[in-house]
Amino acid sequence: MRVLAVVLVITGIAISLLTLLHDLQRIRISLEMPQGAPSRLPPELHVLAAILNGVGWILLRGWLIGSLVFLGYLAFVLGLAPLLIERSAIWFKRR
Repeated sequence: MRVLAVVLVITGIAISLLTLLHDLQRIRISLEMPQGAPSRLPPELHVLAAILNGVGWILLRGWLIGSLVFLGYLAFVLGLAPLLIERSAIWFKRR
């Protein structure tokens, strides 16, 4: 059961990181060539990643920790991360 929980947590983190990296690349390209930017990945991928991460932590540490991880993860990837991605893409363009 622990192996499944660890796989769920790692999968959730990987999905979210790859989506954030794709968004960063998309914004960087769109700042130079708006028509050449790839399409945006749906934010539901972040929700899926948060669910996988929450379920993994429920299996590892219990429902309270899993719920806190789920809510914190959602708040970060849907609230703070897009702002950070946008600012870092603009910063990279200036360099």
